Amino acid sequence: MAVGMFVMVALFALTFLVVLGIIVAVVVRGVAANRANNASPVVTVPAWLVAKRQAVVGGDRMTSTSYFVTFELDSGSRVEFLVDAPIYGQSAEGDFGSLSFQGTRFLWFQRQLGASPPTGLR
Repeated sequence: MAVGMFVMVALFALTFLVVLGIIVAVVVRGVAANRANNASPVVTVPAWLVAKRQAVVGGDRMTSTSYFVTFELDSGSRVEFLVDAPIYGQSAEGDFGSLSFQGTRFLWFQRQLGASPPTGLR
């Protein structure tokens, strides 16, 4: 009986340590990403909004939606950013304008209405 109790306590402790380790790793990763973004310069470049997508996570009672937009830069590379719902809702594929970001952090996108993208974009 004592051996069974010891095994249960050991499994509980192991599970607790694994969960705690995962939480610590997620927090450390988030802090590191935030520090890296803060150390990066703010970059503003001409960009073409080429795609939008949503990621919905959850079940029957509670869901969470993340919104992403993908831009093509004048260099031809593409970057995807997590954005807030209002930014997502006000953006449309095909928009052209000035994209500002800092590291992996989206700052803003200023559409240029009626402007055509420079050659090399899209």
